[in-house]
Amino acid sequence: MSLAGFACGFAKGWLLTLYLIAAFPVLTIIAFTMTNAIQSGYSEIIKSYSQSAGYAEQALTAIRVVHSYGMEHIEERNYTKYLQIARSVGLKAACKESVGISILKSCIFFFYAYAFYMGSRLVTDPDVKNSNGERY
Repeated sequence: MSLAGFACGFAKGWLLTLYLIAAFPVLTIIAFTMTNAIQSGYSEIIKSYSQSAGYAEQALTAIRVVHSYGMEHIEERNYTKYLQIARSVGLKAACKESVGISILKSCIFFFYAYAFYMGSRLVTDPDVKNSNGERY
């Protein structure tokens, strides 16, 4: 559908299509950067949750020792500390994701505005002709 849209765009109004094709490198770079940020955020989340799960598993396997020495509150506090770390990492990752998506959407809307502006300039400028030699 995208390729057919470009083919129709170049056939009908090649100049506007040429102006708008400049959006693709910018959008590709932003999407690539956003994807890398989201992937790194998710890997940090998985690492932090696995650390807290490892600590909980360690405490549960040694539950007899923990109970005999009365260390339940200390183990609970340490596990809560690891969960808080995992929560803060998750919030940072969610913020990265939301900022990336908002920047991508803002660029898309910017290029919509650019398309309307350039289209109106091509329509109102009497010197610009299309590929058939007619005015836009």
